[in-house]
Amino acid sequence: MTEDEKVIYKLLSKTMLKSISEIAPYVPFGKSKTTHLLKTMGEKGVVAVEGKGRGTKYIIK
Repeated sequence: MTEDEKVIYKLLSKTMLKSISEIAPYVPFGKSKTTHLLKTMGEKGVVAVEGKGRGTKYIIK
């Protein structure tokens, strides 16, 4: 995992789904980079992605 991914990972929960808007205010980079990192982490199997479009939420696997 990259350093940026670790920043996001620390904000995510194993029990509660979180959306981009709940994560973005607490990370030092923009919404689009946050979205991209979460997508990459989903592909790596680190986070589970639930929903599509505006309703997408993320949780630690």
